[in-house]
Amino acid sequence: MTWFSPANGPGLSITLAVCLAGVLCREAQGRSFRVARIPNGSVATCSNCHVNPNGGGTRTPFGAAVFTAIGGTSTDVPFWNATLAALDSDGDGITNGGELLDPDGDGTPSGSVGVTNPGNRPPTFTSAAVTTATMGLAYSYTATATDTEANAFTFTRVSGPSWLSVSTAGAVSGIPPAGAAGNQSVTLRVTDAGTATKGYSRGSTTQTYGLNVISSYAGWQSLNFTLPAEAALAAPTADPDSDGLSNLLEYAVRLPARSASSPLYFATTADAAGRLLTILNVRDDDPKLSVVMEAADDLSFAGATTIAPVITDPIPGDGLKQYKFLDTVTPEQAAARFVRIRVSVLP
Repeated sequence: MTWFSPANGPGLSITLAVCLAGVLCREAQGRSFRVARIPNGSVATCSNCHVNPNGGGTRTPFGAAVFTAIGGTSTDVPFWNATLAALDSDGDGITNGGELLDPDGDGTPSGSVGVTNPGNRPPTFTSAAVTTATMGLAYSYTATATDTEANAFTFTRVSGPSWLSVSTAGAVSGIPPAGAAGNQSVTLRVTDAGTATKGYSRGSTTQTYGLNVISSYAGWQSLNFTLPAEAALAAPTADPDSDGLSNLLEYAVRLPARSASSPLYFATTADAAGRLLTILNVRDDDPKLSVVMEAADDLSFAGATTIAPVITDPIPGDGLKQYKFLDTVTPEQAAARFVRIRVSVLP
């Protein structure tokens, strides 16, 4: 009981220090003989089994498998075998034996060049992709990821449109050109760079997402005019090719911006009841584009009736949808009837 008296406090401190030192020495020896049991274990040393490269603490998935194999004992017992070699503990697509160059688990590796860490888990994406891009306008998405072992990692593009670039830091960017509208599949990869202290890894993870490329009037302006120098020519109501059609209307019906087009961009006939039927082909890749018809009894269009279209897609994939506008007034109800198309971009 005298060990716990105040007078013997220093003695107690010294005794505890000696015991702790002994424990640390035994742990260090344990790490050493465990590493020696792993084929090419000296490459990643303690990082084979522990997240901390100095050993101790949280185990890697490979370390957990080793702990199970030895039954939790602190003694030096064999554990490397064909079963452990055949596992892919860190989930990087390569077996433990493949990473340590001893695929059959016989304890004799084929060499040491190209060894990777069977306990180093691949990084994982933490970002949600930006899934919409607009032709003519800059697209931007910053990919992010995390790595359990805090290794450095890099990003690359596996697949996707040619206009899309990916920096090693994860900056995904580009400007979709004219004609790029539609759904694109993009696959990015984040790869664990590994470190000398934690053991080089082949670990990588991919992120695949659908990128819907649409059009907008702002993007069309950027593709067809030099901005801001030609801002006036690019205005929605401007008519730079002097064909009597405004920029916004030419955009809506896919007519060229800078060469004159025939003003007969829509056809008006009559149905069986004599009501005016107007048919117009409109681009199908701008969700904010609004096209309606106005009908009135005179050219002032005072009190005009707004008519919504019936929209169909007779030729899928041609970039156009067919808008049909049917007037509500028969010839018996009005001495004269006039129609016009109104195009706008919704907010």
